[in-house]
Amino acid sequence: MSYKLFLAALGVATLLTPVTSHACASGGGHSGHGGNHATTTNGNISLCASFMTMAMDGIRDRADQVPFSELVNAGYEMIPTEMDMSMMMFGIGWAPKDWLELSLGGHFMRSQMFMIHDPLTAPHNSQHNTSGFGDTVVGSNLRVYHDGKNTIKTGLSLSLPTGSIDEGGVHGDSSIHSPYDTQIGTGTYDLLPQISWDMNHGKFSYGLNLGGRIHLGENDNGYSWGDKISGGGKIGYSPREWVKFSTGIDAEHSGKIDGEDPDVTDDMPTGNADFYGGTVINTNMGVDFMFDGGTTSNHSLGANVSVPVYQNYNGYQMNREWAMTIGWISKF
Repeated sequence: MSYKLFLAALGVATLLTPVTSHACASGGGHSGHGGNHATTTNGNISLCASFMTMAMDGIRDRADQVPFSELVNAGYEMIPTEMDMSMMMFGIGWAPKDWLELSLGGHFMRSQMFMIHDPLTAPHNSQHNTSGFGDTVVGSNLRVYHDGKNTIKTGLSLSLPTGSIDEGGVHGDSSIHSPYDTQIGTGTYDLLPQISWDMNHGKFSYGLNLGGRIHLGENDNGYSWGDKISGGGKIGYSPREWVKFSTGIDAEHSGKIDGEDPDVTDDMPTGNADFYGGTVINTNMGVDFMFDGGTTSNHSLGANVSVPVYQNYNGYQMNREWAMTIGWISKF
């Protein structure tokens, strides 16, 4: 690596704390991992849409899964057994300069939690659903170094609290708020800084990224989600110009919720604000297909499957099983 590349990387790293991928990241290749072969040029407009689904089953305490009987003995009236979460994301990006991208994104989220209700007295199955449009993200992505093979980008986005934090209906009472992880938004303005480094060498590509989410202040219901730091690496291989296979590993660590919503139900473990945050390490595999639309447009379709290999949480939390994302990007 040349000394100029080293100085550029060092300069960006000292300016920003880590974060999440920007609005138009393809399904198979996360931002910072070269998942999209489309080249951003001055005047480009990007449209993107993706669908993500995640499956959770059982409960963990720290790094271990716990038996159902432990939660019954702890006195909970409702014990989650499974949870499905899905999200439809959409965004638009604009590159006023070759080195600058601006983006606007949003999403629609739906969560479905299955539970055993009244496990000691009259056990029966129940479920709780929430859905709605989530928070809105506006951001920028800056290319700070490019030499044909190596590209370093850094970005800073702002998440606007447009998603609901007042979802309720537990026990049929709309005034009893749903657990924190089934709320639609964070209720706070959040900073999303990120830095990525992509390397392309013939048919092979390599990527590293570092990011985070910083919650600014407390929301109207008296709490703030714990800040998050995440990072990962990925290797890609393109046997043809129109397809890329990739594999990688990523990790995230987040803190506990600060404060609490007095209206959130406390008769299930997910209603405890102290039982949030922890560390997750995932392995993932993906594929991206590129479609050349001529000299002024191109499109990519990608898919990515992620499976956790390590989970260590602060108290009782749902065990993650897998997640899948499918995404489409068009650049004009």
